[in-house]
Amino acid sequence: MDKDFYLKDIARKPSVLEQLEGYDFGWPELNGKRIFFVGMGSSHFAAKTIAHRLQVRGINAYAMLASVDLLPKINSNDVVIAISASGNSIETNEFISRLASPVLLLTNNEDVKVDNCSNIFMNATKEEGGVSSLSYLATLVALLQLEEKLTEERILTESIPKAIAASTHILDSKSLWMPILNDFLAGPDGVQFAAPLERLSNAEQSALMIRECARKKADASEVGDWSHIDVYLTKSTDYRLIAFTGSRWTNQMLDWTTKRGSKVVLIGNNTPVAELDFPYSNDEIVQLLVEVTHAEILGGTNWYTD
Repeated sequence: MDKDFYLKDIARKPSVLEQLEGYDFGWPELNGKRIFFVGMGSSHFAAKTIAHRLQVRGINAYAMLASVDLLPKINSNDVVIAISASGNSIETNEFISRLASPVLLLTNNEDVKVDNCSNIFMNATKEEGGVSSLSYLATLVALLQLEEKLTEERILTESIPKAIAASTHILDSKSLWMPILNDFLAGPDGVQFAAPLERLSNAEQSALMIRECARKKADASEVGDWSHIDVYLTKSTDYRLIAFTGSRWTNQMLDWTTKRGSKVVLIGNNTPVAELDFPYSNDEIVQLLVEVTHAEILGGTNWYTD
């Protein structure tokens, strides 16, 4: 892992989105099949979000950690989509080895060969910094394209150009918002992230970027569930919360944090309570593709050194 190369990776997000715009991942015909997404870490975060999107559209889709011991009953009409940027995730490859049916492997490694797998190349370019950031972005785009094929809905055509503009804005304006987020990371008890369920993967990925790059305590929760699992920390810690807007339960969360004097910053949606906004932040796909950029830069700028 390398700080300078990592920050260069993040700076390339708009160009990677341009590369992914209109890119055909080559998904086969999967209509009528049960879909099992399998992966670890960032791959699992992204898979959970897309599985939920497919479920609400009536498609049988499930996201599982590859480290699961008990395998579900997978029949010949089901499809397993394993996700691994490197193609070398030990847990994911071990999961694949236990299956009798062929697997689709979504990977950023064109050269990887895993027995029983057909590769889907995610086209994220090489991550020189050694952190799964561009591959997380490409995984979301790849799975959204699969959603398009399964639902015949246009999802990416209008949103990717907006996401390019939004990510460019976030990168270009970092000198304005970084002091705010640096203050949130400076507390003695770490930083928390929250997001609506539809984008919980971004809160989880944001927390991971702080843990992996800055090596500081960070965690994630869903905005509505926050009032049941994280609210308790507002009474006993120097609680600092970075939240993505869009949930109808945001005000309930803010009631608690206001009463207890917690530090909160809201990102997106151009609302009176959103301190950090970016273009097109009322587009759920743009939000999904770019809002994590704030935490990626925050983690990289505060890179841990021995």
